[in-house]
Amino acid sequence: MMIQKRLIVDMGNTRLKYAVFQGDTIVSSGEGIAGVKKVIDTEEIVNSILASVAGEEKTREVLEILPNAIRVNNELQFPIRIAYKTPDTLGVDRIANAVAGVGLFPEKNVLVVDAGTCLKFDFVSDEGMYLGGAISPGLRMRFRAMNDYTANLPLIESWEKRPLIGQNTEESLVSGALNGMQNEILATIKRYQELYTDLRIFVTGGDMKYFDFEVKNPIFAHENLTLLGLKLILEANA
Repeated sequence: MMIQKRLIVDMGNTRLKYAVFQGDTIVSSGEGIAGVKKVIDTEEIVNSILASVAGEEKTREVLEILPNAIRVNNELQFPIRIAYKTPDTLGVDRIANAVAGVGLFPEKNVLVVDAGTCLKFDFVSDEGMYLGGAISPGLRMRFRAMNDYTANLPLIESWEKRPLIGQNTEESLVSGALNGMQNEILATIKRYQELYTDLRIFVTGGDMKYFDFEVKNPIFAHENLTLLGLKLILEANA
């Protein structure tokens, strides 16, 4: 019997990612609404799921073209328990990341680091309880803030290296943003490791490629972690 295909769409602040899962295997993936439309036209999709942190108008436009779609919200059934004090404000991407981490390592303490528009930390206990985490500015947000809130600092939009000692203003901005963010990630991971044994750590997000992680840390890089979590949420609500 042919394994059914499911379309998973993650609509973020800056980009739209999608993947077609057949069982646990991604058979097609990409970015942009044009790719989603092509998949719908060419693949036999049994159902789909949309997670969106974009505006309501753009979200509705995408939702209307998806076959047998559900939209992620806090009324769905999740494979983890939510102990967040304000579940109505909990980002769908954070829930999906947490679900994926637990799906890959059930009954383990799981920490997910998502380096996207914002830098996010999300923790699930070995009892399957989502406890929360942290949110701070992402890489481009840091560059934008330094440009917006000063009179003379330029906006950094590209870079070739990550110097420790910036020898001009542009290099100093790159050093401060990238090295500062990496130190934040590593220091936060260390604090979690001190509190929780047998910790599984995932790093995901569009900017994860800019950071180096110590070999001694059991860190798993997973570029499709959010999509995997959404697939598991879809299966729990199909």
